[in-house]
Amino acid sequence: LLLNVLVLLVRDMRRRQKVENDLAEALAFESLQQRRGQDALSAREQEVLEGLANGESLGAIAVRLGISHKTVSTHKANLMTKMGFNSMADLFHYAIAQGLCLAEVQG
Repeated sequence: LLLNVLVLLVRDMRRRQKVENDLAEALAFESLQQRRGQDALSAREQEVLEGLANGESLGAIAVRLGISHKTVSTHKANLMTKMGFNSMADLFHYAIAQGLCLAEVQG
């Protein structure tokens, strides 16, 4: 009987731990969703966003910031995720709307 009670308690604890883990994950995701936008970006991600918005290549951004091409690529991937961009077109539309592009298109 005592063994059965212990088994039930352990199963209950495991279920509660899973619920707690699922809840923590859901809260973290919700927090990230609420922080979408430029405020969610690190300073480096913001610099990469501005460089991309102004037509700089990843290599040029890397040289300007004194970091590796791979690090710039990682910052780009992170900012795309944080901002909810699915393509570079999304990034450019956002950058134009926010006035992040320094050069204006001449028509």
